[in-house]
Formats: sequence, C-alpha cells, structure tokens
Amino acid sequence: MQLLSETSGSVQNSKMKVSIVIPVYNVSLYIESCMDSVMHQSYPDIECILVDDCSPDNSVVLINQKIASYSGSIIFKTIHHEQNKGLAGARNTGIEASTGDYLYFLDSDDEMTEHCLQLLTDLVRKYPGVELVQGSAEQLGEHPVDNKYQLKKAVPEYSDDHHWLKKNMLESEKFPLTAWNKLIKRRFLTENNLFYHEGIIHEDEHWNFFAAKRVQTMAFCRVPTYKHFIREDSIMTSGDQRKSISSWFFILNDFINHQDPDMERFQRKMILKESFGNLVRITNDASKYPVNNLLVRQREILRPLLKSALKRGQIFEITLLSYFHQPIFLLKILCMKKVRGIYFRILKYLV
Repeated sequence: MQLLSETSGSVQNSKMKVSIVIPVYNVSLYIESCMDSVMHQSYPDIECILVDDCSPDNSVVLINQKIASYSGSIIFKTIHHEQNKGLAGARNTGIEASTGDYLYFLDSDDEMTEHCLQLLTDLVRKYPGVELVQGSAEQLGEHPVDNKYQLKKAVPEYSDDHHWLKKNMLESEKFPLTAWNKLIKRRFLTENNLFYHEGIIHEDEHWNFFAAKRVQTMAFCRVPTYKHFIREDSIMTSGDQRKSISSWFFILNDFINHQDPDMERFQRKMILKESFGNLVRITNDASKYPVNNLLVRQREILRPLLKSALKRGQIFEITLLSYFHQPIFLLKILCMKKVRGIYFRILKYLV
C-alpha cells in the first residue's frame, strides 16, 4: 500500500473529525461529482481518503486534478493498491489509514447532500458516544425507484435497546443495511474487528450480520443525507452471477456457524430469506451453471438448519427447507416471480 499524495488546507478547529472513505475503481464518469459533494460539505473537520483499487481508467488523474484545484479545509489522502482487492479491501484500507473519530463510507458513483455530515454529527453531539448514525437516502436513476433506502417513520431518533437494534438490523426493513451513508465510530469498528471480508461481493450483508451482534447504540436521521444512483454498469446490476452465488455460499455458511441464542430465530429467518434468493440466482439461468453441483452445495450448507428444525418439530421451517430438495424442473417453477411469494408468506410466520 503506497501513499500517493496528501493535501491540506487550513483545518478548522472541531472536536470531532470525520474520515470519509471512497473506494475508487473505474469511475471516471462519476468521481468528480462525488468529490464535489465532499468539497461542498458544510461540516468543517473532514479527512477524505480515496483508495485507488488499481483503477484501469483515468479516475486517479481526475482525482489529482480536483485536489490540486481545491483550497478548502478538507484533508485529502490518495492511497494506491498494488493489486486489486475489491470493494471490501478498499474499505479496509481506508479504515486502517483513517484518523477520524467517525468513519463515513461513500461509494464513488454516489453523492452526499451538502449538510450530510453536519446533520449526522449533530446526532453524535446529542447522543455522545453513539456507535452508528444511520442517514436516509434518495434513490436516483433512469428506472423506477422505490424507497428502500429511506428510513421508516417508526424508527426513533435514538435507541440503546440492543435487542431492538439487532432484530431490525437483521430484518433490514426499517432501515437499510448498506455500508454507505452511516457514521460509524472508529473504535466500534476496530475494537470489535469489524473489517469487511475480502474476496466476496455482498460484503455489506455479511458485515451487517456481525455488526448487529455488537451494536449497543444507534441514532437515525430521517432527512436525506445521501444520493444513491442506480447505474447499469454497477456491480449490483452487471456483476457475475457465479461470483454472487459463491459469495452467498460463504456468507450463509458463516451466518449458520455464528448464530446467537438471544436472536437465533431472527437469524434463521434472515438465513432462509437469503438462501431462497440464492436459489433464484442458481435457477434463473440454469443452462450456464452446473446446477446440480450448486444445489448440492447449498443443501450441505443448510443441513444444520434442517436437523435443528426436525429436532424442534418446526413445521414452517421444515417446509421452507424442503424447497431446496426439489427436482430442478420444480425449482424453476417455485422460483418464478408469481410463485416465489408463497415461500415468503410461509417465512413471515417463522417469527
């Protein structure tokens, strides 16, 4: 890891520094707008760490040009990876290089609102020591959007109820589980070893599961603080489905091996939900994959859940887990959009 450059203006005094971490890979079309949103922040005490993950385009050139023309108070650091480490690796590099009291992850094809950090740090001052501050987000793009990144009205401004926080982080219905648009206390990350797992995609979901085990306090800002753009060329819209499937195999196995007695039913519900999502991926384009091998692997991963459900006589869980043992022709039917709702209606009664 090599530090390429560091540029600083006259930093205004503040009792709380925020480190913004921006992974950079092949985003020359968006990185300038992303950096503009950082430079226009109303909050004064910021360091911005841009991690070049061996980007093949001219993103770093554009970054250097933006920094050279900047004369404000933000400290900019550009770090270069000698080999591509992926999004998780870039975030980990940013965590290690950061010096702020809190971290904020920003995707390089997204933007922050002007008062983003001011609004989020106001909550830290109101609730000193809070571990996570979740912002609300707007979803933008050419295609119809939903409001899944907006905080629900039922979410309080602050909670120190670990059980409630853990339950809702696992369910991800009241607030999103994304890495971005959160103020995260740096010590909460480092002391709990909550680095992102490298070599997989869907690392946000993996991190969220383990963060939920540790979080004791969380604050919420309903005012939008983030602009999330849906891009046709993003990882989530154009990624390799084989990589997605294999990543979920690892994630599901890790979840099953790290269940907690205090929240085991909610964790199982999450595991079954994501397992079915992976089943849909496997069957969506079966001609491209060794489907039988993938199904055998998923069944092996879920075997401990099936044994547990049989021992406890949990008919709903047994029914859901039986889906994964059906022949391929039937699985294709069960995974169709008009049919898959049956699975989720059964899942609803699990907890």
